[in-house]
Amino acid sequence: MKCVPRWRALMLMSLLSCGAQGEEAASTAVDWSDARVFDLAYETEPGVNIPAAAATRAEFKVQDGVLWLRFWAQERDMASLRAHPRERDNIDGEDAVGIVLAPAGRSGGEAFAFYVSAGGAQMDEHWSEARQEWNADWNGKWWSSVEREANGWRAHFRIPLSQLPLTAETRPQWAVEMVRWWPREVRHRLSSISRQPGDSCFVCGMQSVPVELGDGWDSKQVEGRLSLLGQRSDDGAGMGARSRWHGGVDLNWRPRPGFNAALTWRPDFSQVESDSLRLSGGAVDAFDYDEKRAFFVDASQPFSQLLRPFYSRVIGEPELALSGQLNLQRQSFAWFYANDKHTQMLQPGPFGSSNFVYRKADGAEQPSHNLALRYRQAFDNDAWLGLTMTGREAGLTAMACWASMARWG
Repeated sequence: MKCVPRWRALMLMSLLSCGAQGEEAASTAVDWSDARVFDLAYETEPGVNIPAAAATRAEFKVQDGVLWLRFWAQERDMASLRAHPRERDNIDGEDAVGIVLAPAGRSGGEAFAFYVSAGGAQMDEHWSEARQEWNADWNGKWWSSVEREANGWRAHFRIPLSQLPLTAETRPQWAVEMVRWWPREVRHRLSSISRQPGDSCFVCGMQSVPVELGDGWDSKQVEGRLSLLGQRSDDGAGMGARSRWHGGVDLNWRPRPGFNAALTWRPDFSQVESDSLRLSGGAVDAFDYDEKRAFFVDASQPFSQLLRPFYSRVIGEPELALSGQLNLQRQSFAWFYANDKHTQMLQPGPFGSSNFVYRKADGAEQPSHNLALRYRQAFDNDAWLGLTMTGREAGLTAMACWASMARWG
């Protein structure tokens, strides 16, 4: 028996990752004299609006296109502080502080949470009011630090406003809640606001905070990333070495508050976290697998609702994809387009849904064009109406779908 040597080499390079946003200001340069101060005076879990058992204070400041936060968390027994090294988005059971923020205000349908644990681990997640659930697959670019002291600990946040879907207002009313997680015999949730049990609207119950953003277009708000993937293989059978190269570009443009656009060309998904098997009613369901590709996580957020008219996982290998969002005071519009090399579809069944690939009559791959549009009109904090349209064209096959959703009271 003759052994044939085989070898492969894989190379991945992120050649360019830059944000043309000017120099980052140091936290020491922030003028805290007019910062807004929050006392986290309530325990909302497991107690219901009872006085907080530990003192916590937060300061809130928007300056130079950045949201600055600093927390002081009192701790009577530092030995009981739970501060361990953790992975990102995995701080359950740890002491932590952070902010829940809805840039569109109390009438908005989404919120973003930023937390840092006493051990320095970060967590961020996105709240969908329509689906009434958190999604930790969303990851923003922000910075934090923690310091321990004799009778407590401090945390500092620097969150670029370019990470948030702002409205096109120079003086918006954000919805804000400051939160501290204090795990002892049970996990206590301390808050800057009181919450009513069974409240069906999470964002509506947050505190309105006026913010001064300034105005004017800034075309320099562009972030770019160039990736290059190379693979070289040799089967040792005299066929010679083979090399494959794959390059891609990601761009994000946020020229002003209220508008953002993104582009990805030949994106590389080789470093995306793999799916973990989950069962739905004893069966594997395609909807159990969350979106983890960064571009599609951001692009699919505006289309999140109870019944999913848009499922980005059916877009498998896009050559080009575009997305964007325009947020006005009470109106918002979002769009998405992808030119996919394949045509994947969801096949429902009695034991769960699954993906399958639609091909041409000769078995060749069938490219597809995918489009999604969404319009949302808010009337007040408790009433809004949304309309979503999706479309797909693949050769001789085309389909379109309309979906609407509303909320009153």
